[in-house]
Amino acid sequence: MAQKKPAAAATARVAEATIYVGPPLAGGKLAKFTIFKDGKLLPHVHELAEKHRCVRDLIVPVSKLSEVQKRLADASSVEALRYAEARQLKKDGVTE
Repeated sequence: MAQKKPAAAATARVAEATIYVGPPLAGGKLAKFTIFKDGKLLPHVHELAEKHRCVRDLIVPVSKLSEVQKRLADASSVEALRYAEARQLKKDGVTE
């Protein structure tokens, strides 16, 4: 007896939209709550995320936004630490 294979739609991974939850950066090129369709970052955002872990960690799936915002309010959370690091990047005038 032949086994049925799952339908392609059921097994295909759908890329989820992501959202940046940190402070505005890069001279206005990355705003808080910027959404990236299918999780694809713009080239300048990709570069920032590669260079700065705090930026990378503050780009989260839209489906997790509510829980991430709760953790941002907790000063002892990793998310709050990353936000503070990103805020320092802004103060330092980092654009790349």
